[in-house]
Amino acid sequence: MKLRILSLSMLAALAACNNSSDSPSTADTPGGTFDISAETAPAVAAAPDPDRDIPLEDKTFYGLKGGDSVELGQVSEAASVMHHSMKIGGEDVKFTARAGHLIAYKPAAADGASDPQAAIFYTSYTRDDLPRENRPVTFFWNGGPGASSKFLHLGSWAPKRMVINPPVIPPEYFEKDQPAFPVIDDAETLLDQSDLVFVDPVGTGFSSAIAPHKNEDFWGVDSDPKILRDFITRYINTYNRQSSPKYLYGESYSGIRTPITARLLLEAGSANYLPDSSGKPPVALSGIVLQSPVLDYNSSCTLGSKASCEGLLPTYAATADYYGLLPARGERSLDDLLVDVRAFGATSYRTVQKTIISKITNPSGKTVQQDYLEELATPDSEYFRHLSEEAKEERLKYYGAVAPTPVVAFMTAVYEIDSAIPAITLPFTINKPLFPLTKLCVQSQAKEAVKNSPPLPIEIGVDISSFKREPFSGKEFVALKQAVPSAVKREIPLTEKMVKSGAYFDYLIDQTTRKLLMGSARKLVVCPIIDAWSNYVSSTDGFKYFRDLYKYTGLGQPIKIIDNSPWVRYPNMDYNIFLNKLIPGYSFNVYDARMSVPGMNYDPSFADTAGGNAAMAGLLPGFVGYINRTAPYMGMNDHVNYSWDWTPDPDVKFSTSRLRTSIPDLIESLTLQSGLKVIVLHGYTDIVTPFHQTELDLENAKLADRIPLKTFEGGHMTYSNEASRAPMKAVLDQFYAGTLGGPGTGFASNPPVASPGPQQEIDKLVAEIKEVLKEYGGGDDKMDVVAGSLKQYIDRPAEYKDRTRVFLANGYLATIKKYLEAQKKAPAKPAAAAAPPNLREENTKKRDFLVVQARKIQTNYNDLMRAPGVSAAQSEHYKLLRDELMEIERALLRIDLDKDNADVFKTDESLLNEREAEAKKAQEAAQKAPPPPAPNPPVVPVSNPGTLH
Repeated sequence: MKLRILSLSMLAALAACNNSSDSPSTADTPGGTFDISAETAPAVAAAPDPDRDIPLEDKTFYGLKGGDSVELGQVSEAASVMHHSMKIGGEDVKFTARAGHLIAYKPAAADGASDPQAAIFYTSYTRDDLPRENRPVTFFWNGGPGASSKFLHLGSWAPKRMVINPPVIPPEYFEKDQPAFPVIDDAETLLDQSDLVFVDPVGTGFSSAIAPHKNEDFWGVDSDPKILRDFITRYINTYNRQSSPKYLYGESYSGIRTPITARLLLEAGSANYLPDSSGKPPVALSGIVLQSPVLDYNSSCTLGSKASCEGLLPTYAATADYYGLLPARGERSLDDLLVDVRAFGATSYRTVQKTIISKITNPSGKTVQQDYLEELATPDSEYFRHLSEEAKEERLKYYGAVAPTPVVAFMTAVYEIDSAIPAITLPFTINKPLFPLTKLCVQSQAKEAVKNSPPLPIEIGVDISSFKREPFSGKEFVALKQAVPSAVKREIPLTEKMVKSGAYFDYLIDQTTRKLLMGSARKLVVCPIIDAWSNYVSSTDGFKYFRDLYKYTGLGQPIKIIDNSPWVRYPNMDYNIFLNKLIPGYSFNVYDARMSVPGMNYDPSFADTAGGNAAMAGLLPGFVGYINRTAPYMGMNDHVNYSWDWTPDPDVKFSTSRLRTSIPDLIESLTLQSGLKVIVLHGYTDIVTPFHQTELDLENAKLADRIPLKTFEGGHMTYSNEASRAPMKAVLDQFYAGTLGGPGTGFASNPPVASPGPQQEIDKLVAEIKEVLKEYGGGDDKMDVVAGSLKQYIDRPAEYKDRTRVFLANGYLATIKKYLEAQKKAPAKPAAAAAPPNLREENTKKRDFLVVQARKIQTNYNDLMRAPGVSAAQSEHYKLLRDELMEIERALLRIDLDKDNADVFKTDESLLNEREAEAKKAQEAAQKAPPPPAPNPPVVPVSNPGTLH
């Protein structure tokens, strides 16, 4: 039996009696129709029970397409209310989980009229035992654009979290998504520091625009942060959080979204707050956490720019190191090595890109748009030679109207660059090359043809995203209708209003790059090697340069550079090529490159999607008490990403410098509030938003002394890496305490101290573990397990040089320390004798060692298959041996770790040693053979990170 509630005022009156730090105010809010179970609904006449759980069934359908919206009368601001408790730092903590919608109202106009713009879905976790006046509240959102807050909600710092356990991918999921992951209590939850609110932007989760607005009205670089500002204001007023310290936590694309939202909040101040009965001063914003952010698309080699890939070099190094393929590592720590990689990028790599590659790519020094407009403005006279002077003049007038338009230039550029041949889209070009780089390629082709030898290719990135929107006149609109291919017209409706505003040009560029160039505005042009590059490659400086690239990335051992190093063909190598060359035949998760699977039939980059959807479907009704059966929760909405409006708001005073970057907004936020705390968190093996690119962006913005940047083991969602959670939480604790993130705490003014060698690091760690274990007396089952792991670490430190296990030991140590601090336990008797080695742990260590060894030898055979002078029969033989090694790897990953596998390991290790010796012998023979040119295999795209979590 169901009890129907028709008015929010009744529910608000009940909830207001709760002592929660987020009991809502009794302000009137619009009503809606919702069901709650009769068994859990308090009787109207009875005294309300503040500890009563109130689940909520929402029967409203929230459309998530661009033109969708919901009627205001269908929206209720009621929320589910579920009470829970958990242990945090050894203490029992009570908290309340809520989920529902709040209406984001546009700030009132001069006449006082309010505009309900959108119903924003949120989930909050608030402490019941702390007063709200000084209790921080943190607002979380993911990126995309088009991602809900699902990834942060399930993976980071909420009271419950999903255990993904990267980089492990079980063998049974090498070709399909894992359907489910465990959901556990979060020992590192941020509830000890702040109340937590997970926010879904319009078009994600269950968030929708309110008519007459449409979802797509809020799908833009500036309209999106405005609606988030208005949601935060509504939340503050609803739950009386005017004086609470406020934080924003944004991930991925939210490196753009969050600084803009911060600026908007600081500009508004408390102007839109309701009066606060506490009388305490209001707080606009206290701090920002940026998790794996992109701050500037224009400088990102990964995300479609023609920019230098210098920012990726340390991530390439960390990835190659994980797979045991980095020659320069030796006994040094990874952090210590990355200091050298950064220095190489800032000197040798940067110099080569600026002095050689950029001049090849852009010999005119102009933008692609300028080059094409100039060329198209002067039609080829050959095309008119058969016409009379009068007809020639008439034809020139016509082409004079069509040719110079940016759209025609853009379409010409796309087809010429995409096909790497002279443009043929306009008849008057007579197949002549228009783009300076294409002209250079044609000239080189002619030179190579004279030599009568196979050309050595070079592939250079060209960025066509530099084409900017321009409004068009009515005359140009007519010309445009003739110039744009009909296939593109079908994809994008062509209206005069869109064309004149410039919006159509935006759509055209976006859709064309997605459809024709596979989602990237950065297209590789292939042509015979240019003399300037060839001369450098064969020089002494060139040899040193390629030797260092091999040392720091694991690619292209410089035996005979021209034939061996992929850096010759790809001088500014993007992530797709790097991963394909690093371990050929494997597919990588670009969000955490440590995760890879054999074969090219499955992309593991979104391997957590199905399991995440399943976890969310269980968490909302089961733990939070929110039920909506009209549609599933929308975790990622591609409609948003495809329709995103990147045009900066022209009313912002520095709008001209804000195209695809939030750095001006970040600087303005720090100007508006000099004490604003900001911190950036990254993972070493995140290919999509590499940590060093953020370092470079902050350095270029002169913010390196102001903003600390911390890097941890793991990828994009660094918090999902088990060994990194405790260290990350420790950093966040410092941030909330105010000792990190403020003025003077930037990464440049506080550089990481060069780490000692692994053995010194382990000796120090073992000594610290011994001291802490002396204080631990045992008795807590969970802590006993942690202590047991640390005791094993003490017994066998020499075997724990693997970086992942060092991180793990540090995490265990932090857990024990936190437990002791919470319990205030006095020093107890010394720890018992160490337990004997665990069979499963021994098996895991041995298996992982053999898997890495197998992968390294596979790479050697892959190189041999394409080595100069190798016959077809030899190549086939090497392929069979490579396949045998892949089978050994798969068998190792399938073994039962709880059984005695000593004989299996002995046999496999013996065979691997035998294959390694064969490969070494064959490589030595291949090096002595004459090296005829070998064609490069095609590069298989790994993944397109057009959508960021």
